[in-house]
Parts: sequence; C-alpha cells; structure tokens
Amino acid sequence: MTLHRTDAAFVAVAAMLYQLIKWIGVWTSIRTRTNECLKDVDSFQIVIVTVFMSTIITSNGRIRQTFRRWLRQVQAKGCLKLTKFVLFKIAGLLPSVQKKISDETLKTNQILKDEMLKEVKNEDNLYNLPDNGVSQTHILNKVKDWSEKEHKKWDSGKVSGGIYHGKDQFTAFLCQVYSMFALSNPLHPDVFPFVRKMESEIVAMTVALFHGDPQKSCGTISSGGTESILLSCKAYRDRALEIFGITRPEMIAPVTIHAAFEKAAEYFGIDLIHVPVDPVTMKADVGAVRRAITSNTVLIAASSPCFPFGIIDPIEELAGLASSYSIGFHVDCCLGSFLLPFLGDIGHPLPAFDFSVKGVTSISCDLHKYGYAPKGISCIMYNSQELRRFQYFSSVSWTGGIYASPTLAGSRPGALSAAAWAAMVALGKDGYRACARDIMIAAQTIKNGIREISELKLVGDPLMSVISFTAADPLSLNIYNVNEAMSKRGWMLNALQNPSSVHICLTNMHTGEVASKFIQDLTSSVSDVIANPKHFSNGSAAIYGMASAIPDGSIVDNIARSYIDMLFMN
Repeated sequence: MTLHRTDAAFVAVAAMLYQLIKWIGVWTSIRTRTNECLKDVDSFQIVIVTVFMSTIITSNGRIRQTFRRWLRQVQAKGCLKLTKFVLFKIAGLLPSVQKKISDETLKTNQILKDEMLKEVKNEDNLYNLPDNGVSQTHILNKVKDWSEKEHKKWDSGKVSGGIYHGKDQFTAFLCQVYSMFALSNPLHPDVFPFVRKMESEIVAMTVALFHGDPQKSCGTISSGGTESILLSCKAYRDRALEIFGITRPEMIAPVTIHAAFEKAAEYFGIDLIHVPVDPVTMKADVGAVRRAITSNTVLIAASSPCFPFGIIDPIEELAGLASSYSIGFHVDCCLGSFLLPFLGDIGHPLPAFDFSVKGVTSISCDLHKYGYAPKGISCIMYNSQELRRFQYFSSVSWTGGIYASPTLAGSRPGALSAAAWAAMVALGKDGYRACARDIMIAAQTIKNGIREISELKLVGDPLMSVISFTAADPLSLNIYNVNEAMSKRGWMLNALQNPSSVHICLTNMHTGEVASKFIQDLTSSVSDVIANPKHFSNGSAAIYGMASAIPDGSIVDNIARSYIDMLFMN
C-alpha cells in the first residue's frame, strides 16, 4: 500500500493532537473510561471492528476527501494557530464566553449597519409598487440627485480602484453608445448580429494583446472577473472528468489568489489546495506547488498581479511546472487588465505573463478595469477551442428547444459589450499607453513616499499599480488605525489581512497631484495615530482588529454574511 503525503502528514498531526490532549490533562480520563466501557468486549471483536471502520473511512472517497481538506487546513494553520483554535472552541462552551462573543458580534453588526445606511437614512423607502406610476420627470430629478451625491464620493480621486477612467467626456461617450444598445441581448445573435460582431472582435483584440495564437487561441465574454474564473475552473473540471476520468478534482493556487477560486471550488466541487507564498516577496512558492501536485490535480493558478499586494507570481516557472505534468495553468490577469500588457512599451519591463509563456492555457482579463469599459464585462481566454468548449452548457432535450450558452448567464446586456468595444477602439494602443504612463508615474510617487515614512514599509515589491503597505513595527503602530485615520480624510482604501496591511489600487483618477496628496495625508494619518491611537480604533479598524484576534473563522464568517444581508435592507 502506498502511503500518501496526506497519510504521512496525518501521523504527524495525530501525534500533535495526542500531545495537545495530554497537555490539557484529558488523556488519562479518556483512556480509563474507554477501558472501563470495553472491559467485557472480546479483544478480537475490537480488532475486527477497528479494521472494518478504518477500511470504510479510507476507501470512501467523500470521507477521505473531507479528511484531506481538513488536514490541509490544519497544516496551513500550524501548531500554534491550531492550539489557539482548539482552546478558543473549548472556551466557547462557557456561557460567559458565549455571551461575550454574542455581544461583540451584535456590536460589530451595528457598526456595519450604521455605516451602510448613513447616506440614505433620510430617504423614503419603497416596499411596494406605487399604485399609480410616478412621473418620469420626478424620477429623473430623484436619480440625478442620487447620482450627483455618489459622484462627489469618488470624483476627488480618493477611492482605491472602483473607478478606472472616470473622465466626464469619455464617460459621456460610453453612455451614448450604451443607450443605443440598451435593449440588446447576445443570447439572440439573429436579432442582434452587430452585438455578436462586437463581442467576437473584443475577444480577438484581447487575445492578440495577450499574444495568443491567432489560429488557435480563443475566448468568451463574461460579466466580470469572478465569472471568468468560475468558467475557467468549470472547464478544467469537466475536461479532466471526460479525458482522464478524474472524479475528485483538485486545483492548486497560492494563498494570495483571488477569493473567486474559493467560490469556484465551492460551486463546482473542486478541492482547492492553497500553498504558501514567500513571506518577503509575497510570490507563490514554486516548491510548495510542486509538492501539492497529485493525480487529481486538474489546474494550477497564479496571479498577474494578485489583488491584495499587487505582486506578480513566477508565471514562467509555474507554467513550466504545470506543462511538465500536463496540467492546465491559468493566469488571473483580471486586475492586470489592459495596463500590464502596455507597461513594457513605456519603460517598465515585466517578466512574461501571457500566452507567450509555454504552459499557459487560460487567462482572465477584466475589461471594466484598465480596459476602461463600464462595469460588468470581462474576457476569459483559452489557448485552444477544445478547452473552451468545456466551459459551455448545452441542453438538447429541453421541451423549450435546443438550449446552449457560453457562460453562467443566459440573457446578457449587449449594451455592455457595445460600450466595451467602443472604449477599446476609441482609445487604441496609444490611448492605453498614455493612461499607463500617467498611472505608473503616480505609482512611483506613492512607492517613494511610503519608503520615506519610517513607521511604514511596502509589502513586497509591486511592479504595477497596486501598492500595499504595513506597519514597520506592528507592536507600535496598528495599520488598521492608520486606514481609519485615512478614511476620516476622505480616502477609501482596502484593508487586507495575513499580513495586516492596507493597499491603494491606482487608476486614471489618481494621476496628477492626487498621488502627492495621498502621501501628505498618509504621513499626517500616521502621526495622528501615534499621538492618539484610541481615537482611530473604531469603524473598520475595530472589525479587522477583531477578525485578526479571533482564531475561530466561523464567527467572522457569520459577520460577513450578516453584512451581505444588510445590502438588501431598507
């Protein structure tokens, strides 16, 4: 019998748990009670039952897969975190601790609720359709007022990401194109042939930008980066099942990969194997990826760049590794979008990350980020039509007729595709280069400015537009408090964890003097937090501080789900 890596690890974890139980002082009691209960049972029966149950557990695929998933989580946590988790669970059985957890959860939920509703609390709420239709003039005046209020929140350039172009004239142009195709639906190419034409050209232009083979490489449109990732994972799962008969698929990705891969794993029954990153560079550990490969591995994924820290994983090494095992390799370039491909043209050379790298079999790219299209459109690309076909859904026996669709959605807004096509053609390569040049000047200004603040340090060495920073000494400065201080100055940044940090995603809205203003406010915020840390320990600082302090993720998960509930609350 071959001893799997997870089986060998089980021995180590079992030994660790044995020491933990022994340390708590429960082992002797358990042994005594067990021997007492089994004193009248024949020893041979005990052996037979043990062998029988062990056989069932090890031969049952679902049980074994669940155990392996749990085991990998244990290995990822490490002994210290596992011990904290177990002790926290034990302490959670005490009524006083349960009450404390409940009180803190309610308090946090109230903070989230107040923050979410503060802008609209004085507005009337609709709970039913009006008996008589409201005049269009009244509606237009109302939504114009709302739009102007929202516009003020991001027009100053203090929002991380979110708005990628934002210039009024260009936005008006996109809206004009959008309005012409507002009723179009790519599900009906016979009715909307020009929408189909524009979508095919979007894919072709994007594939060419990422150096795909014009004869073989292909793709489809999706609603965003998450759907592009979901579709690619489905394609690899279905391909592995049909060609290799893999029924318990696994995919490997660094811990910095986008959470959409976790969503895909949950939706499509794929076991996601997270591997560590280098603690200094924050790049995926190639050796850890190699060790995680099994006969069930259907996909290896990496980022270019990752959302949290703006770091590009070692694409060439990982793609070569995947190719040597005949495993698919996906590059998540949703955030790199149409910025990354132009950096080399403006004097910022990067390691290869696209179809020019042997072994890259799919790439996701968001058109609504640095492609400057309206929100809700992305492109998923493949190196072959054969792989793309596994993304599709087809029902040939439905009573409603033969039904086939390329993406998760059936009907889709053709207006988004029309506006994306218009953005790409209007800007052209020169337009994208100009935007990239301005953004990278801002990025360099901010990187240099952070290096001048002794209390802060950069996370890794970001080569693009996402810049993450943390406290040089976390014991003397809480980075979440700094983020809260920045929010009081109107900045909306992204709080990160593992490690505790904050990032800004630079866009066309941060060019010019905005970058210098950011460094000025960041310097002042650090000074304010050092002078009066308690003044900035509420809001998001309190939430992320609690999340990092509680070893039981289920509590934070419950708060996150409550936050989603609030999105649909009047």
